[in-house]
Amino acid sequence: MLRLSRQNFLNRYLPMFLSAVLVLAGIFVYITLSHPQASQTNSEVLGENTGASLSGAPSSPVSTAQLSKYPINSPSEQSQQDGLHAVPLTGSTPPQSHPGDPLVRGGFKVLGGVRIGTGTPIIQTCTGGNYGNGSTATCTLPIQLSSGTTLVAVGYSGVSGTTLSLSGCGLTWTNIFSDTSSPNFTWDIWTATPTAGSSCTASQTTNASNWNFLHLMEISGIGVLDVAPLDNRSAYCSTGCTSGSLNTATNGDLVLFTGFDIGGSLITYTNFTNGFVIYQQNNFNNVNGGGISFNVDADLVQATAATISTTFTASDPSPFHDNILMAFKRIH
Repeated sequence: MLRLSRQNFLNRYLPMFLSAVLVLAGIFVYITLSHPQASQTNSEVLGENTGASLSGAPSSPVSTAQLSKYPINSPSEQSQQDGLHAVPLTGSTPPQSHPGDPLVRGGFKVLGGVRIGTGTPIIQTCTGGNYGNGSTATCTLPIQLSSGTTLVAVGYSGVSGTTLSLSGCGLTWTNIFSDTSSPNFTWDIWTATPTAGSSCTASQTTNASNWNFLHLMEISGIGVLDVAPLDNRSAYCSTGCTSGSLNTATNGDLVLFTGFDIGGSLITYTNFTNGFVIYQQNNFNNVNGGGISFNVDADLVQATAATISTTFTASDPSPFHDNILMAFKRIH
């Protein structure tokens, strides 16, 4: 009697159970075929398919379509969220990536006169200013130094023929350029090989009572200067402000534009021509008075050696938009 009851139970309910299993299997197949990306989203977020390892190093090229699936803050949005003092790059070309450079998913970050890289070979920068006789301009790079990079310090004084001296970071600095003969200003450039894992605070001293600016950069993949840098004064301009014209000699140079505005007002630079891309601009207060000064930097990798220059737009026709062009040979 009991055995017959169990058989009746199986005969009645087993077909219903098997039908339910088949229905669930069909639903699963439908979802899988209808949403093929659903199964890969998590692995992409973990860096398995985006070209980025969990440490942030690129392992394969990343397409725009892949990156567009995830929110990326614009430069101004990023700095606003961080509560930092950044100048939005309205009207300018966004930062670009150069061959061999790190994977970048965001814009730049400006900490007063400090910036951490944006996809160019420039890893980090800082800017400092002072005004007065014997004054010292100081700036500190925001993160520890890396191995295999080069430190480039660009010094400026608003007085012709002054002496600029650089020290700091526990390093020996080599002066690779000095212009003390211009009637308008003095420019100096130094380089040093950093010690990996160390911090870096550099100080520049001038013997003249005038503007004293220092711009410090850590850059990857560069060697020596290709040709002598060219400094220039573009005065009282708003549109069509110009740099000098530099004749490079080697294919693939990294060409850097560094400018200082000494008009004392807040300036925004836009519309760089000939492929130059702004990688940072910021205002900073000068120690010992002298008001607000402004620094802008742009760069390009020049595939073929040729004559190179750029024009730009400044939001205010300041008395002096002083700038310098530098071309470094790339070593990778």
